[in-house]
Amino acid sequence: MNTSGFPVHFFLLYVLYYSGQAIYSAYFNLYLSGIGFSNTMIGLTVSLSTLLLLMVQPFWGIISDRAKNKNSVLKILFLFSGLSAMMYYLSADYFYVIIISLVFTMFYAALTPLQDNITLEYLKDKKWDFGKIRMGGTIGYAVAVAAAGIMIKSRYSSIFWLISLFLLLCFALMYIIPPVPGYRTRTEKASFSEILKNRMLMVLIGFNLVNSLGLSFFYTYYPVYFESSIGGDSSIIGVLMFTCAIAEIPFMLIIDNISRRFGIIKLLIAAAAVSGLRWFLMYLLTSPVLIVLANLLHGFSFTCFTYCILTYISENVPKSLRAAGQTFNTMVTAFFSKVIFGFLGGVASDIFGINRIMLVSSVISFLSAIVFGFWLIKLSKGNEAGAEACLRAGER
Repeated sequence: MNTSGFPVHFFLLYVLYYSGQAIYSAYFNLYLSGIGFSNTMIGLTVSLSTLLLLMVQPFWGIISDRAKNKNSVLKILFLFSGLSAMMYYLSADYFYVIIISLVFTMFYAALTPLQDNITLEYLKDKKWDFGKIRMGGTIGYAVAVAAAGIMIKSRYSSIFWLISLFLLLCFALMYIIPPVPGYRTRTEKASFSEILKNRMLMVLIGFNLVNSLGLSFFYTYYPVYFESSIGGDSSIIGVLMFTCAIAEIPFMLIIDNISRRFGIIKLLIAAAAVSGLRWFLMYLLTSPVLIVLANLLHGFSFTCFTYCILTYISENVPKSLRAAGQTFNTMVTAFFSKVIFGFLGGVASDIFGINRIMLVSSVISFLSAIVFGFWLIKLSKGNEAGAEACLRAGER
């Protein structure tokens, strides 16, 4: 296989995977609302699913690092997540839906970090940057979420066969994806503590975690508010999510260049501030058209956080721990944004209203830009001073 040409197989894998993820993330909670779940019940379902995610993601990350090739682990996850999605059709009972959500999550949860990991590993020392490959996911997400919104006509139970189809297509495509070897062998056993000792990485993960609170709340509850209080239906919600996704494309094309020019710290501070503005507009606006337009801000903020964290881990974590590092970031972020804030956000939404929680999310994002911005700048200056001291010592 030609390794110098554009890695179209990886690009297509992102198109297919994010097509399924678009339908799941945009319409699943609307399905739950449609079968009678309150915001609190939706929050509990999301929290329990995410709690399981925290247990299985480290497991799949370690298995991937130790596997002969990492593709085999992704094959298993794509296959069983695709099959388990169809089990939602067997019953709409509250407890059954929770159980099936847990089964689905067991396989689905680790797909994003492990797919990112094998893509970054494959691209190492090649001329293609991750942003251009990841753009396939943005295109797939945008097209699928808009098309599904028109197709299902607010019949949200229709989503599961579509999700299953895309995941099983990913499973089939994995057979022609170039193999990516595991690295954690008996002769190379880097300790997981190396990840925890990386102070810059820990602060970056914390920054990402805090800013994911508003994003998680938006995708979990805002479509429900948009349909019930703003007056949107599945097709308009599809346009809303399409706008969020399509806004990523121009930034995916240039994110590598602007990160080299400005550095990840400045980018993340700006991204957090833009997120704060976005959530404030979601609190303030009531016009569907203006709400859709305001979500163009998603492109800059989401792309910056995703790219900067993934790239930092790929470049600063030992090769044998990169999959574990990616899953650790996802795990920690998910615990607070979905398990804690997801459930509490549902309870608070039932009490105060979804749009008021968007205002809280705005305040959190603006504060994080200030607090984590100063923290990262201080760490960066300390690292530079340490490097200069080592250089002077070497010269002596």
